[in-house]
Amino acid sequence: MARLRAVVRRRVPVVAVALLAGSGGEAPSRTEVSRADVLRVTYRQCGPWDVVWDVRAEVYVWASGPLAGEWFGPDLDEAAGHIATAVGAPVGAGPGSASGSESGPESA
Repeated sequence: MARLRAVVRRRVPVVAVALLAGSGGEAPSRTEVSRADVLRVTYRQCGPWDVVWDVRAEVYVWASGPLAGEWFGPDLDEAAGHIATAVGAPVGAGPGSASGSESGPESA
């Protein structure tokens, strides 16, 4: 999640992102999410909304907010773009990583 946070900060600098320790809450019934790390996203009147990693589907999932339960990713650049679109923020230029697309919690 730290790498997703870094990509969001670089590609969408107007969005506030914070890496939090897991909430320990119940996972949505249709998925098994890792709550070891939570990425909290806020932009203007949107948020705070939380993003977590779904260990079974190997994608990110909105854990709160109006898109709660929606999956996206796992590509870091695409995930940053999805987050920006979800909160109505403009996406800046530039790749999220020097080596191309990366994915997964090991990369995030």
